Amino acid sequence: MVDTGCAIAWAMKYIDRNHNLTIYHDNNNTAMGWSIPALLGAYLAFPNRFHVAIVGDGSFMFTLSELATLKSQGVAATIFVLNNQGYSMIKQTQDQWLNSQYVASDSPSDMTFPTYRLIAEAFGLAYTCLSSSAELHEIPSLLFTNVLTLVEVIINPNERVFPIVRYGSANYDMEPSIPYFPCFSSWRTSSLPI
Repeated sequence: MVDTGCAIAWAMKYIDRNHNLTIYHDNNNTAMGWSIPALLGAYLAFPNRFHVAIVGDGSFMFTLSELATLKSQGVAATIFVLNNQGYSMIKQTQDQWLNSQYVASDSPSDMTFPTYRLIAEAFGLAYTCLSSSAELHEIPSLLFTNVLTLVEVIINPNERVFPIVRYGSANYDMEPSIPYFPCFSSWRTSSLPI
């Protein structure tokens, strides 16, 4: 299960899909906090499979209480919380439209987030924090667990999703520019109503 915002963008960019995986995301709805309840549904439907949820720290706050349900149902799964101290996708929009004047989107402006280690402790979950790229080799050992595990992944608060299409631009006009798709250059000069 992959939540919305940067979580889905980064997950789809980096997950190795050559393995036998089923990835669930609530496309076109993209409700924040969707992945944690979906994790419960997937576990109840397929209790003998390994389950993983990837959720941003902002989305995680929407369904934090579901940890109690997961725990009471004996769910064995791994929850990756991408901690970038705010709503990076919203910050990226505020970068584009509001000259990076952040309002209600990050910790320094006017938000607070819990200490995830203490959240895991309060719910009786196993906990791991990955705070550098040197620790990413630990991920495979965290995927196949027989207990409910919370993995906090520290992300630079200034990290953004790229490439991206700016509001009002055509889908082929991405930032940064991707010149190695020759078919796109012909679209720019064609009379197609794009």
